[in-house]
Amino acid sequence: MKQKIIKYGLGIDIGKDDFHVCLMGILLDESISILGRRKFSQTSGGYSKLRDWLSKRGLSTKSPLQIVREATGVYHEPLLFRLHHQGFSPCLILSKQAKDYGKSLNSFSKNDQKDSEVLAHLASHRKLDPWKPFSEQIYQLRSLMRHRRVLVQERVGFQNRLHALKHAHLPSA
Repeated sequence: MKQKIIKYGLGIDIGKDDFHVCLMGILLDESISILGRRKFSQTSGGYSKLRDWLSKRGLSTKSPLQIVREATGVYHEPLLFRLHHQGFSPCLILSKQAKDYGKSLNSFSKNDQKDSEVLAHLASHRKLDPWKPFSEQIYQLRSLMRHRRVLVQERVGFQNRLHALKHAHLPSA
C-alpha cells in the first residue's frame, strides 16, 4: 500500500547556466523518499518548466512544500523572485549552513545533484523562514557598494605599485 506524503522538500542548487532540483517527501511513517530529480536551464523557460514539473506531481503553492535554495552570489535571485511572485515561499540559506547540514548527513561528495539532495533533505526536515525580497533601493545600494569596494581595492593596488616604483633601486620616471 502506498503511503501518504505529509511534507515535501525541494532543494535547488543553482549555477550560472542551469539549476538542479531534488524533490523529497516525508511519508506518514516518517521515512523519506526521493520523488524526482531534474536539471533546468537558468532561464525564464527553465523556471516555467520547473513550475510545470511541480504541477505534474500535484504540487502547488497550497501544498506542504518547502523550497530551499543556497545563496550563491546573485545567480539565485532570478529564480527566487520568480517563485516568490508565483506564490511560493522559497527559503534562502547561507552556504555554510548547507555545508554543515550535509556533514551532519555524512554527505561529503560535492556535485550539483548531491547538493540539491542535501538541500531537499533540509527542506523536508527543518522549518525555515521564508525569503522576502528587499526593496528596489536596497538592491541598487548593494550594487553600488559592491562597485565601490572593487574601486577601492583597485586604488589601493595602484597606490602600492606606484609606491614600489618610486622606492625601487632605480626608480622609474
